[in-house]
Amino acid sequence: MEICLDVYSIHRQELIQWGDNLILLRVQNIYLFLKDLLCCARLFFPLPAGDPIVRKTSMGAFASTGLDHLLRSLEREHLFVTGVSTNMCVETTAREAADRGYAVTLVEDACAATHQDLHEGTLRNFSRFFGKVRSTDEVVDLLG
Repeated sequence: MEICLDVYSIHRQELIQWGDNLILLRVQNIYLFLKDLLCCARLFFPLPAGDPIVRKTSMGAFASTGLDHLLRSLEREHLFVTGVSTNMCVETTAREAADRGYAVTLVEDACAATHQDLHEGTLRNFSRFFGKVRSTDEVVDLLG
């Protein structure tokens, strides 16, 4: 089971609200009209039927959602955090998870920031105080 956070926070600069219920998505100068953000999420992150989609409206995924309740009901204890931007939403979500007692791993090459120094600084700081930092290869080996 996968949990998909609302892609609006990830691709904000590429999404334009078009009327009340229509989204215009720009991908490399190709424009797509989508019915809503859920259609957009499924375009980027196709999920099996029944998998939950958490609609995040704040920097961290825990502050504005029921994510903690969902993860605890699924008896999850370890989270692998990825996304954009490392030093903003990713870091905030990872810290929130660590504060709630989850074992957290930032997947360093599955995160990105606008500047490499911000990305690297976040990874250094997180590994010192909050959790682990691993590559995707290391995570695949751990889960394999």
